[in-house]
Amino acid sequence: MSLPSKRPDPEVVPKATRRHFTIAYKRRILEEIQTFTDPGQLGALLRREGLFYSSLASFRLQLANIDKATAKACPKGDRGRSGHSGTASLAESNRKIKQLELKLKQAQMIIDVQKKLSALLGLSLDTSPEEMNSLAEVSH
Repeated sequence: MSLPSKRPDPEVVPKATRRHFTIAYKRRILEEIQTFTDPGQLGALLRREGLFYSSLASFRLQLANIDKATAKACPKGDRGRSGHSGTASLAESNRKIKQLELKLKQAQMIIDVQKKLSALLGLSLDTSPEEMNSLAEVSH
C-alpha cells in the first residue's frame, strides 16, 4: 500500500513586468483630464486605463522635467551664445565652494587640536613662537 506522492506543478508562472508608458500616452491622458467637467469622469478614466491617481502626479512631474530639459537645450537667446555656459560656471562655483568648506573644516579641526594640545602642555595661547620652540627642545 503505497501513498500517491504529490508532485509540484511543473508549469512556470510568468514573471510580472511593469508597464511602461510613452510620453505621448502620458500627454494624452493629462490632456483628456483637462477636459473633464463632471464628477466621476476622472475615476472612470482611471478604471478604464488601469491607472492609480498617484500615476497622474508622476506623469505631470515627468512631463514638467522633460519640458524643462527641452527649454534648457534650446535657449531663446543670442544665436552665438551657448545656453550651457551659465550652468557650467554655476556647477564649477558650487564645486569650489564645497572644496573650500572642506578645507575650512579641516583647518578648524587642526586649530581645535592645537588648542587642546596647548592646554595639555600648559602653554598659553599668548606664547610666542620662540618660546614654543625652546619648550619643544626641552621636551626632547
